[in-house]
Amino acid sequence: MRIALQKIKVTKGIISFRSNEKISDTTLVFIHGLGGDSKLFHNQLRHYAGKYHVIAIDLPGHGKSAWHALPSYRDYIDAVADVLRNQGVFRCIIFGHSMGGGVCMDIYKEMAISIQAMVLISTGAVLPVANELYTMLDRDLEFFIDYFIEATFSQNAGLLVSFAKSNIREDDKDIIRNDLNICKEMDHSAMLGSIDVPVLIVANRHDRVVPLHITRFLEEKIPHAKLVVMDFFGHIPHFDHKKEFNKVVDSFLDEIR
Repeated sequence: MRIALQKIKVTKGIISFRSNEKISDTTLVFIHGLGGDSKLFHNQLRHYAGKYHVIAIDLPGHGKSAWHALPSYRDYIDAVADVLRNQGVFRCIIFGHSMGGGVCMDIYKEMAISIQAMVLISTGAVLPVANELYTMLDRDLEFFIDYFIEATFSQNAGLLVSFAKSNIREDDKDIIRNDLNICKEMDHSAMLGSIDVPVLIVANRHDRVVPLHITRFLEEKIPHAKLVVMDFFGHIPHFDHKKEFNKVVDSFLDEIR
């Protein structure tokens, strides 16, 4: 099933997303994390496009989503809602990685009737943001990329660093800093007990970006949550360990269907 890059115009800019034709009443929506874009869900789009309606969104200022100003966290939430309306999606299973997990929880808070289930990946109610990251970013963008990608990916990190450096722009520093600020201010602790849909939580045991104890807190506080810990390094299990990750999600989707 072909995945196409689509765009919609809104007041503040353009929202880009990757999607297939709506072949199913079940829609899977994917939201990336800090500094990322929809391409990081490439393996899930390919895996699920033959069976489900799939959508992976470039948040404002990321990927192909051009924004007229530095986006706010409110813009991220509104962009997801805009894409769902544009695609005629009234019920969906929403996936969020890291910062995108926070976006998922706020989408649920505002549109609970539309959310059938959630898959939260390498995330937490509160995300750790060290002040040293700001220092690294301001001092040397290339060094920051080296550090962040080495910590984030467990496989082919050298290749990914080279790719990131070749595609990074000086303007991206502002987006990364903005995402760091957004992550630093997130705190969804108070709402976890009110989440009343099935929730799959996936994390790597040796994640250096969001340590496992932060993710375990979600399992403890969300009533219908199931945590699956994969015995890997890295912060992006859906990209680094696609087969293992997709197998876990397949089982979850079969259970809730």
